[in-house]
Amino acid sequence: DIVCHKWGYQSHDTGGDSRNNVFLNLISLRTAMHNNHHSHPRKYDQGGSKWYEFDLYGKFIKNFMISTK
Repeated sequence: DIVCHKWGYQSHDTGGDSRNNVFLNLISLRTAMHNNHHSHPRKYDQGGSKWYEFDLYGKFIKNFMISTK
């Protein structure tokens, strides 16, 4: 979390210092879209509107939830 409050960019004005970090997101496959998370905390898919703001686990959750209904 410290990295995502120091380095990266902000897509949303959340009033805080949370940031999205593309490099860390590539390594973690999810957890570095921190500014997106602060903007929409209840949303399970933390991916954003840009092609590189992906959330692999969010896609998995969405497909799993649809397939179990």
